[in-house]
Amino acid sequence: KGKSLQFSNVNYDFKKVTAGTSVQAKYLFKNISNRAIRIESVSTQCDCIVPEKKQFIVEPGATGSLSVIFVASKQLQGKQKREIVVRTNDEPTFYFLSMSGTVVGEQTN
Repeated sequence: KGKSLQFSNVNYDFKKVTAGTSVQAKYLFKNISNRAIRIESVSTQCDCIVPEKKQFIVEPGATGSLSVIFVASKQLQGKQKREIVVRTNDEPTFYFLSMSGTVVGEQTN
């Protein structure tokens, strides 16, 4: 059995972001199944990524988006790759998304 949610992008490359700022990533998807899919949780292993919403339902044939904000703190300078785990009520249960890019030092005048 295949996946019910079809994501148009599974990795968001934010290229470069300045420490002390944040960047929003949007992952677009479509429910290609014939039943409603419930997003039960959106989680990360880093407090630096904040999901816009963690639970919602995607109706059959519907398109939608999942937005997350990456907070680039000074402690995260350098190359970053962070995983986002989306848990659903379907098989397969988990979808894995990621964000990557480089956090550079704060700008000074």
